[in-house]
Amino acid sequence: MAKYSAPRKKNGRAMDVKNYTAVEKLKDGNEVAIRAVRAEDKVGFAKGFEQLSGEAIYRRFFFRKKLLTEEELKIATEIDFIRVVALVAEIEEDGEKKLIGACRYVAIDDNDPPRHAEIAFTVLDAWQGKGLGKILFRHLSDIGRACGVEKFEAVTLSENRSMIKIFTSIGLKVDARSEEGEINFDIHLNG
Repeated sequence: MAKYSAPRKKNGRAMDVKNYTAVEKLKDGNEVAIRAVRAEDKVGFAKGFEQLSGEAIYRRFFFRKKLLTEEELKIATEIDFIRVVALVAEIEEDGEKKLIGACRYVAIDDNDPPRHAEIAFTVLDAWQGKGLGKILFRHLSDIGRACGVEKFEAVTLSENRSMIKIFTSIGLKVDARSEEGEINFDIHLNG
């Protein structure tokens, strides 16, 4: 079971999630830390990207690429935790901490605080099928809800069955529509 508490609002304002941390167990028994992304995670992001298969990269970015640029690493790790919130999944392996997954939401409205955000996930191939995507989604949803986000939007390829399963089995109201090999999801966080 998770060792965390969802962020709470203080004085009508969402708490700062820059220091968010939780510990979870994956289906295989491995313990994983879920925490807020930090600027110093650039190296971990670059190393993790090198471990992704071409198929995993395509499912995440909808095109093939060989590496993350410096600008992409900066965008991924230097965030405001208001309009963009990002979490990483980190394990300790052979005495070294390694990033094995990440998720984020990016506000797509001009409200303050944002009420609608787009979400994205990446889980390293070796760690897929162990429940990590669902864990990341739950934490991101808890934070989003506590920070005033009412709806997440996501786009996934029609063949990305693992993401479709996560979005359709989470117990929230989900609207889905198909368009040319993609499925667009509206995930309502408050009902």
